[in-house]
Amino acid sequence: MKKFFALFMVLVLCMSTAVPAFAAEVSEDSSTSESSVVYDTRADRGSYESTWFDGSGSLQGREFTIYTGISGRFGLTFGIEDSTRTADVKIMLRNPSGNYIFLGSSGSPLCLLGTTSSGWKTEQAYVITGQPAGTYTVNANPVFAPNGVRVMCWIYDV
Repeated sequence: MKKFFALFMVLVLCMSTAVPAFAAEVSEDSSTSESSVVYDTRADRGSYESTWFDGSGSLQGREFTIYTGISGRFGLTFGIEDSTRTADVKIMLRNPSGNYIFLGSSGSPLCLLGTTSSGWKTEQAYVITGQPAGTYTVNANPVFAPNGVRVMCWIYDV
């Protein structure tokens, strides 16, 4: 009985030992010798918006907006979520002035996701320069989604 109790106590002590689960970056302040934890709480570091298209055998289209406080240079990623891999999505982005933004080196404002000539593609990332902060409009049109698809947009600092 004493051996069982000793084993039980060892297990209890092992389970109650504190183990750090998350770590934060520690930065040294040059004016003091103390360390401090720094959290980036700026609200303009990134934005995410999405919209869902129900399953349909016909073409659909929709616009949604995304706000960013970042101006000048930012990262942009379009993505889709489709478990059956049957969607075709064409996406364009308009800046706060209403002008389409040309994406990548192709000189086109069009982003193609889903079934493309190069295979199945669920995400496409770009770096956008020379644009103001504000509300951007994502134009997902046309969208072919026989089983439904989520169209997503991220804007983030680069």
